[in-house]
Amino acid sequence: MTAIHPIRLRFSNAYLLVGDHRPVLIDTGSRGDARDIKAACTAVGVDLRDLTIILHTHVHSDHFGNTADLAAAAKCPVSYHPNECVLAEQGHNGRL
Repeated sequence: MTAIHPIRLRFSNAYLLVGDHRPVLIDTGSRGDARDIKAACTAVGVDLRDLTIILHTHVHSDHFGNTADLAAAAKCPVSYHPNECVLAEQGHNGRL
């Protein structure tokens, strides 16, 4: 069974999926939210290096802001819809 751990952030939420598989992180919040994500992982016994993948609902900055840093720390792949490649490569989506 998979447990879904919501991670409440400043402008959005992230989710940590933990179960009979390696953990999965969904979304990474806004820049500056990485500390809260790391703390939430630690609280349920997950080290970032345990993550199998970081998945994204979409790549707006309030959901994608810490992806590069967290993926580098976790040494895991990142996934988002291919139609969002241009926005992800720009690194910003303008004012929300």
